[in-house]
Amino acid sequence: MKNISLVSFIIFGCLFSLPTLAADYYVDGTVGSDSTGTGTATLPYQTITQALTAAAGGDTVFCQGTVTDNIVLTAANSGTASSPTLINSWPGTTCILNAQGADYAIDIGDNVQYLVINNLSITNAVKSAIYSANSSANIIISDNHIDGLTGGEYATAINLQSSADAQIIGNTLNGELSNSYGINLDSSTGVLVANNTVFNFTKNGVVFNTTMTDSDIKNNLVYNIGGVDYPYSAGITIADSNNIRVINNTLFNTYDDASETAGIAMMTSSDIVYDITIYNNIISQANYALKFDDYYSGTMLDFNDYYNVNKIAYSNGVDYYTLASWQAATIGDQYSITTDPQFVSTTAGSADLHLLDTSPCIDTGTLFSSNTTDYDTETRPYYLMDIGADERPLITEAPTALTAITKTQQATSHWTYGEIYPVTSYRLILDTKKDFSNATQTDYNETSAQLTGLKAAQVYYYVVQSAYETTFGIYYSPLSTKLKFMTKPAKVQNLKTSSTELSSINLSWKKQARVTGYNIKLLSRTGTLIKQYKIKRNFNKKTISDLTAGTTYQVKVQSYKKSGDIIEKGKWSKAINITL
Repeated sequence: MKNISLVSFIIFGCLFSLPTLAADYYVDGTVGSDSTGTGTATLPYQTITQALTAAAGGDTVFCQGTVTDNIVLTAANSGTASSPTLINSWPGTTCILNAQGADYAIDIGDNVQYLVINNLSITNAVKSAIYSANSSANIIISDNHIDGLTGGEYATAINLQSSADAQIIGNTLNGELSNSYGINLDSSTGVLVANNTVFNFTKNGVVFNTTMTDSDIKNNLVYNIGGVDYPYSAGITIADSNNIRVINNTLFNTYDDASETAGIAMMTSSDIVYDITIYNNIISQANYALKFDDYYSGTMLDFNDYYNVNKIAYSNGVDYYTLASWQAATIGDQYSITTDPQFVSTTAGSADLHLLDTSPCIDTGTLFSSNTTDYDTETRPYYLMDIGADERPLITEAPTALTAITKTQQATSHWTYGEIYPVTSYRLILDTKKDFSNATQTDYNETSAQLTGLKAAQVYYYVVQSAYETTFGIYYSPLSTKLKFMTKPAKVQNLKTSSTELSSINLSWKKQARVTGYNIKLLSRTGTLIKQYKIKRNFNKKTISDLTAGTTYQVKVQSYKKSGDIIEKGKWSKAINITL
């Protein structure tokens, strides 16, 4: 399932952390009432229109159930930068907004500012689900599902005119093979269209038209575009606009037998098109990958994948059938490819346009520092970006600098990670054998781990790999360099002493497994070291001779383990006094 909760999280986090006096109003299409409701969670209104009548700009309207309504917003409904007006489903629900045949489900009037429309399922509008005619600003349309438009070839799911700094993010738009346009923006500036799924539209998926400027189209999935004899059909169209960036989009099946549908089109009628950047896009299965009235000034194309297209490009009246001929005619697409992007599935009705691990689009794009996440809001790396909307999270960096601080039956391990690639957890693999033939593995969320239940005086080996978990799987880095460590021996127990001769002391203690040997200290009555002895592990007895009769001594024993250049020592036993 697509991860679309990030926008909602950010919105709610901002709203709930700000010291404002904004109020909340509640709408329930099933049990609410506009006549007796008060807008509380226990006495909700029935329509969003009634809630907005009661609310002030900057307030939040929560709705649930099926709400039959068509909403008209005015400048009085505007919020502020710190407290936008929010129309949103109740947490944990998705409200269905049924426009019941109105032209627009949500009509954003002139000069509406700082408005957020989030997590609604909008249906049964004629012309547009969300429409703005003039001079709106700072509108966020996020995480909505739109379908059921009844206007046919005159219907556009989201249609904004003369809007500044709008954001259309994470929406799913289904044209149901009868509606013309998914997202259409005219005469706007500073617009972001990102992370949307736009499919089943007959003419265009995303259109920037008429003096659009300084705007971005990135990380969108656009597919199944075309179906009518319309010469300007395309997955993405840029017309009469400038300073537009089309980055990391995946366009599939922008194709129709009756027309010449393109993946990406550029055209002009009255205004000059210039400074258009088209990088890191996949265009698969199209009549034309690119269709341009002309190769406009400042056009930059590269690192794209054009696969299974009838023609690579059309420009200024000329068809280009191969990438080589297109490269020769232009200065663009020098690093582009024409290879199968290897989607997870292209089955009609259940297409999954994520990349397989073997995709040639992985790590063959180019860096855009402004595009730090992909379609699923998964982090893109700082370099070697993938082509297309999906960033396949292959982790190529292993943890380094492994350490282990040991005790008798436990160890504290630590490692470092360079943060070049995203990580959600680490997998530690532990064994007593250097070939890890009988290993155990445990996942940790931090770059350290407490290893308990270990054997005393035992050699261990461990390696770590980084993991990145997404909705689509868990991806692991290579294994780190192996680290060998050894737990400390246990404290010597049951130390006993006896004297059979006036000048000798007999010592014995409980033998320990896996140790290399034992250290023995002979001390004076006051604790001054007289002599230290070392014996091998097969012995747990020692006689100390040539002592002075009538003298009191202290003795204590310690076990130790040596493996290669590692030596670990246990704690000394309690000192025992004995008088000869």
